[in-house]
Amino acid sequence: MKTDFAGKAVAFLRIFANKIVEISRQLQEFFHNGSFGVAVYPFFMHPLIRGSGRFVVILLAALLSFMGVFYLFAEFVVNLFSESSLISYIRHTVLELLIPFGTIIDGKTNTFSPLSQVMNAVFSLQGLAFVIAYLAVIVQLSRRKYWLLALIFAAFFSIGMSLIPSSQAKITAGGLQNLGASLTYLFGNLAILMAGIDIVKPQLLWLRRFALQAGTIGVLCILVTIFLPNILTPILERVAIYAIMIWEVLAGLAMLKRK
Repeated sequence: MKTDFAGKAVAFLRIFANKIVEISRQLQEFFHNGSFGVAVYPFFMHPLIRGSGRFVVILLAALLSFMGVFYLFAEFVVNLFSESSLISYIRHTVLELLIPFGTIIDGKTNTFSPLSQVMNAVFSLQGLAFVIAYLAVIVQLSRRKYWLLALIFAAFFSIGMSLIPSSQAKITAGGLQNLGASLTYLFGNLAILMAGIDIVKPQLLWLRRFALQAGTIGVLCILVTIFLPNILTPILERVAIYAIMIWEVLAGLAMLKRK
C-alpha cells in the first residue's frame, strides 16, 4: 500500500510540474510574442528605457546582496546584545529575537531581546523587496522554464516575512507563530531550489550548484523542525535561513558581474 501511495504521489507531482511548465510557457509567450508583447515592444526598445532597465537590474542586484549581508550582520548584533548573548545561536530560534519586551507567550513574559525592532526591520525589508529582486534573478540568470512556480514560492516567502513582524502582538500563541515562520523559511528554500533548477548557463554553474545544495539542505532542515522538533531546532532553522541569505548575496553578485 505504501508503494502504491508513493507511486501515485510521484505521478501527481509529475503531472503538476508539467502543468506548471505549460502555463509558464503560455504566459511567457503572451508577454513576449502575444498581444501584450506586440503592444509594449516599441516602448521597451526605446534607448532611454533600455538604459533605465540596465540601471534597475544593477540596483536590484545590489539590493539583493545587501539584504543578505544586512540580515546576517543584524542577527549577529541582536544575538550579541540579547539575554544569552552569542549562545542564543544554539539555544533560541530566530523568531524569539523579534519578540518585544513584555510580550506574553504561552503565559510567560518575554524579556529576551532588547533589539527586537532591528530584527523586525530586517524581516520587513525581506518581505518588501525579496520577490522583486528574485524576479530580476529569474529574468537575468535563468532559462525561465519553471519561473511561475519559482515566483509563487518567492511570493509566499515575501508575504511570510512581512507577516511575521506584524504578528508580534502583546499576547500570542508561540506554537502557531513557529509553524508560520517555519513555512515561510520552507518557501524561501524552495524558491532558491527552483532558481537553481532553472539556471543552466555554464558560467553560472557555481551558483546553480550552491542553490541546489543549499536549497535541498534548507528544505530538509525545516521539515525536521516541523515534524521532529528537538534541541537542535534553533541550529537547523538558522541553517535554512542562512542558505537563503547567502544565496541572496551570491545571486546579487552574479547579476552585477553579468552587467
